[in-house]
Amino acid sequence: MAKKPGFLTDNPAGHEIHKQKEAERRLTELREIARFIKNVDSDIPWYVTQFYPTYKLLDRPRTSVATIRHAREFGMEEGLRYVYEGNAPGEGGANIHCYAWGPCLLSENGLELIENRLQDGKCPECGIRIDGVGM
Repeated sequence: MAKKPGFLTDNPAGHEIHKQKEAERRLTELREIARFIKNVDSDIPWYVTQFYPTYKLLDRPRTSVATIRHAREFGMEEGLRYVYEGNAPGEGGANIHCYAWGPCLLSENGLELIENRLQDGKCPECGIRIDGVGM
């Protein structure tokens, strides 16, 4: 049986609409994940990692930095205290910030620690405790 032609499959504009709707659905899912984590405990860290196609998954696209950035923003908007971007070096999303007022407390570049402003596991400015092992 021959494939039935359709607006979304045979029309270039329809294909773009389909891609846009799929992207919007994925962003909605990311916000829902952030909301779910927050409803369990706002102190649960959410490490959103960029996918790289390797080995047997070469046919899958790399996760865009924009998608990772959106996920981090959604997590913070939903009230998560610890949201980090992974596999996006140099973007700054892996840094630890004071969730009470925002400044960077611990910055890294890949696996290299650049700066650690924590003092006894606390923000040196406001004294709020930053959760984590070895903080």
